[in-house]
Amino acid sequence: MTTPAQEQPIQYGGSDASERPLGRSIMRGMLNKCPHCGSGKLFRAFLKPVDNCAACGEAMHHHRSDDLPPYLTIFVIGHVVLGGYMLTDLVWPLPMWLTFAIWAPVTLLSALLIIQPIKGGVIGISVGGNVISRPVNPWQALVIGNAKTWQVLDTNLTYISRIFTGKENGNQIGGIVGMAKTTGDVTVAAAQVKAPLWQIVLSLGFTYIQYMAFISIGVGFLNLLPIPALDGGHLAFILWQGVTKKPISAEFQNAAFRIAIVLVLGLMLFAFWNDINNIGLTKFIGGLFS
Repeated sequence: MTTPAQEQPIQYGGSDASERPLGRSIMRGMLNKCPHCGSGKLFRAFLKPVDNCAACGEAMHHHRSDDLPPYLTIFVIGHVVLGGYMLTDLVWPLPMWLTFAIWAPVTLLSALLIIQPIKGGVIGISVGGNVISRPVNPWQALVIGNAKTWQVLDTNLTYISRIFTGKENGNQIGGIVGMAKTTGDVTVAAAQVKAPLWQIVLSLGFTYIQYMAFISIGVGFLNLLPIPALDGGHLAFILWQGVTKKPISAEFQNAAFRIAIVLVLGLMLFAFWNDINNIGLTKFIGGLFS
């Protein structure tokens, strides 16, 4: 049972954003300094923040970073280590045991080196960014997460249904070219905003994470549809065999797979056609021959 006081949102950071610039707060946190004053230490242990700053008395015990620092650490280390491994493997191939002996310690040490600055930067966001947090228990977090996921799915399903009813023309369905164009448009728009570099980079980072989440939800949902060439089709076949207690003939499965592949390839071609139309490539090619 929660009390009314527990249900109220908690606001972190200062009341005046100009007094606590976000970029400065992040930088101080990454340097293990109090994001508010920049003098006292932020951590009293490796990843344990102090309850209050020893220099200015700023309360730190209520600033939560949760799972974001480990996630960002995995994101950074994954790209750096994978890139380094692929680069060295191209110019200096090594036996598997030696590769593991080198890159496993590098991965572990790199993660230990950057996770504290990353957590300090996340706390700096909370201190300098006027973050508003609503405490929830694990069950409430699960419900909220499912609601957000369903909101994304509902938007996609509504758009698809409007295509079949003739209310939309399907030109918003895109593929890899469209995703690249959207990423570029977001980057250009962010670069044109008059704001400190730290705020631009931070905003882009969160935008890209949300964009990847939207793509993951859409791809995951598509993969679970009862289309024979996808995982959902395999589950449908297994469910049918479990209910009827009869195997599905190989001829039927082969025919279903062929039809599904044609449909999936048709969807990919349709998305690619939309992409080249949206970037103006078809008009450019048409202009060369007109």
